[in-house]
Amino acid sequence: MMPNTQYEDAWTISEAKAKLSELLRCADERPQYIGARKPYVLISVEQWEALNKPKESMAG
Repeated sequence: MMPNTQYEDAWTISEAKAKLSELLRCADERPQYIGARKPYVLISVEQWEALNKPKESMAG
């Protein structure tokens, strides 16, 4: 991965396109940042579901 100023390990858009399979494998391990000016984050479905799991209520 090519470093950039905002996120040291961010992928460039062209690099992400060229190495999509590698990018997806890396996303299984941890979030992957793509782009510099307008960054995006790629995460696995498991990570997404964990982040969006309904919170259990402490009430009754």
